[in-house]
Amino acid sequence: MANSSYTIIDEPRAKAQDKLITHPVVILLVAMILPLFWNPPYLGRFWMPFVWLIMNGYLLGSPTLKKEVVYSLIGLALLIAIPFAVSLLFSLQLTWFPSAEFILPYMQIMMSAVFFLFLFLVVNTQAVPYEIFSYIQEQNQS
Repeated sequence: MANSSYTIIDEPRAKAQDKLITHPVVILLVAMILPLFWNPPYLGRFWMPFVWLIMNGYLLGSPTLKKEVVYSLIGLALLIAIPFAVSLLFSLQLTWFPSAEFILPYMQIMMSAVFFLFLFLVVNTQAVPYEIFSYIQEQNQS
């Protein structure tokens, strides 16, 4: 038995784009730490991690890509809807609605909570396909 290795025709082969695939938890950490040092323009702090995760899932060939895209779109829609809802309530000039000085810090907390909730949902959904991808890459190297 001179050759102890074998090949399977249907086995996925390594592609050049595989080097672009990142662990989803790294994207979550970058989304948490980067705004401490730099805020991207055009509110990129909120939408860039979702776009990065969608591209990561696409390159990964994630079987849960549709679910990841839906979570991302819902999260982004809520991030857009919260300030509009608060401004609508301000424009109605309701007597029972608190002043802007009181409500704006809570709106920012709510936006951060929605952002990280949906970011975590996407990361958690993408983590399993990434681990399978990582295992296959490890097997191909040995």
